Amino acid sequence: MSKPPGAEEWQTFQEKLFLACLTPEYIRDHPKRIKVFLEQVHQTGRKRSFDALMAQASAFARYDLTEDLKRINIPTLVLHGGKDGGQPPQNGRDIHALIPGSKYIEYPDGGHILYETNPESLKVISRFLNK
Repeated sequence: MSKPPGAEEWQTFQEKLFLACLTPEYIRDHPKRIKVFLEQVHQTGRKRSFDALMAQASAFARYDLTEDLKRINIPTLVLHGGKDGGQPPQNGRDIHALIPGSKYIEYPDGGHILYETNPESLKVISRFLNK
């Protein structure tokens, strides 16, 4: 999309974008949760502008954070879903490799939004933060 879509088209685009952050299996197996998830997408989406989304996408495409990642010197946990439709798992592995001493956990059946597809990841994050 190069120009702002109409309201209905924008809502449909956001639904597709955020559903792509989950896995097909999760969508199939959790219809009630998907209904709630889409309601949240719609509610939040009213505040999300097309221009802001395009600016974010442009920033991600333009900036190379490799050197910044190498300078991180605090405990770091990198989590990644093996079925992340937006960011291939190799990206998480590469980030882990660049951050000295980081811990990496990959959830083979996880999507982009791990707290949805893999709620157990929240306990892992909590334990990591409470060390």
